Amino acid sequence: MPINLGTFEVDKRGDFDIEFQIPQNARVPSTNRIIVTPRFGEALTVFHFIPNSRITVNPGTALVGDEIVISLDGTRSDYTLPTGALNIGGTHVPLPGYVDVPGEKAKTNSSGSATFTVTVPVLASGRHTVDILGATGEVTTTSLTVLEGILQIVPASAIPGQTVYLRSRYFSPSTTNEPGRSNVPEISGVGESMLQIDGQRVGPNYVNYPIKIGLDGQAFFPFTLPTDSSVTSMSQLRISAIDTEGRRSAGNLRVSKPIVNVSPDSGLRDSQITLRGWGFVVGKNFLGNTHRIELYYGEELVKLIHADSQGGFTTQFRVPKDADAGTEHAVTARVLFADVQASAAHKIPAPGIVLSPDRGPAGSVVRIIGTGYPPNAPMTSVRLGFRQASVPPSKTNDLGNFSLNILVPEGLQLGQITVSVSTISSSTSGKFIVTAN
Repeated sequence: MPINLGTFEVDKRGDFDIEFQIPQNARVPSTNRIIVTPRFGEALTVFHFIPNSRITVNPGTALVGDEIVISLDGTRSDYTLPTGALNIGGTHVPLPGYVDVPGEKAKTNSSGSATFTVTVPVLASGRHTVDILGATGEVTTTSLTVLEGILQIVPASAIPGQTVYLRSRYFSPSTTNEPGRSNVPEISGVGESMLQIDGQRVGPNYVNYPIKIGLDGQAFFPFTLPTDSSVTSMSQLRISAIDTEGRRSAGNLRVSKPIVNVSPDSGLRDSQITLRGWGFVVGKNFLGNTHRIELYYGEELVKLIHADSQGGFTTQFRVPKDADAGTEHAVTARVLFADVQASAAHKIPAPGIVLSPDRGPAGSVVRIIGTGYPPNAPMTSVRLGFRQASVPPSKTNDLGNFSLNILVPEGLQLGQITVSVSTISSSTSGKFIVTAN
C-alpha cells in the first residue's frame, strides 16, 4: 500500500532536496519505488533498495558456556527483540531481560542497530547457524563455530586394560569450590555428562565418577581402557569428556596391537618352542580374575598362561607330536573373554634323511637318521642306488623319526648314488658317495 511521504517545494531552477524516514513497516529486504508527482507534468520515479539486515558474532569461535556479543544492524528502529527471537544451531537462546537472564532487553536504536551479550548453549562442536527473527518476519543469519577443548591423554598409546591419564583445561570454570553446589561443574556420569569412547558412554567400571573440575576449568583423572571388541578392534579411539555445563574436551588414543615371536621358527615334532608376547591385556576380566591367555598350535590348544603386569609373557611348549610335517602352522595367543589375539608362523620340516658318514667303500656301515615321517609307520623299502638294502623289520617311532644302520653292499658303482627310505605313504632320499677300498 502506497505511503505518502509529504510535500515539498522546488527552487527557482526546479531542483529539490528532501529527507524522510524509511517507513517502519517497509520489508527487509525489498526494492521500493519512490514516486514524485508534480502539480504539472509527468511523475518522476526512482527506486530505493532496503538491504538485508545483518548480524555479526564476536568472537566467531567459542566454547559452550562462553559469552559472545551479537550485533544486529539494518532492521527496524526501536524494535525490541522478543524472547525466542534468537536461535543458535536450532537451539533457543535466552535473551537479556527475560526470565532469569540479567540485563536490559535488546532494542534497536534509531538506526536499526542493537548489540547484546548471550551465552553459547550446549551444542556439538562444529559450525552452527545463528538466526535472528526480525520485526517484519525476516530471518537474519550468520554462523558460529563451537569449539571442543583439547583432551591430553598420557600415554598416547595403550593396550586393553591399561590405565591412562586424561587432562584438560577447557572445562567449565567453577565459581565456588564447595562440593555439592549446583554451580560447581563436574563430569558426573549422569545424563549427558560423561566420558565417551567413539560416542559410547564409559561406565563406572573404567572411570571414577563424579570427576572433579577445578576452579580454573582443569581436570586430571585416570581412565582404564576396556577390553571389549569395540576397543580391541580399533587402531585409534576418540575419547571425549563432557561436563555438567555441556563443555566437551576430546583427544585421540592409539590402541596398541599385540605381537608374538616364535623361536625357533622351524622345528621337528615334539621339539621345544619359546613363545614371547607383548601388548596383550592387563588387569582383570569381567569376572574379577586375571586375564588368561590360550596358546594354540594350529587348532590344538597346547597351554594356558597369564600375562604379566605389562601385558606380555614368555613361555615354552613342545610341538604337538601329531602335527603334520612339511607344513606351516600358526602359533596363536588368544585372550579368554576378550577379542585380543596375535599369531606367528612355525614350520615343521618335510620328511628327510641324513647319512652319516655320507661316503664310504663297500662293506662300510652307514647310519641313516630320518625325521618327519608318519608316526609308527613300517619301513617298506631302503635302497642304495639300484640295490635293496638288507635291514631287519623297522618302523618309525611315535614322532615319525627313525635311525638305521645299514651295510654298503658290494657291486655298487663308484661315485654318487641315491639312498632312499620309504614307508607306505612317504618317501625321501639323500646322496651317498661310494669310494674305493
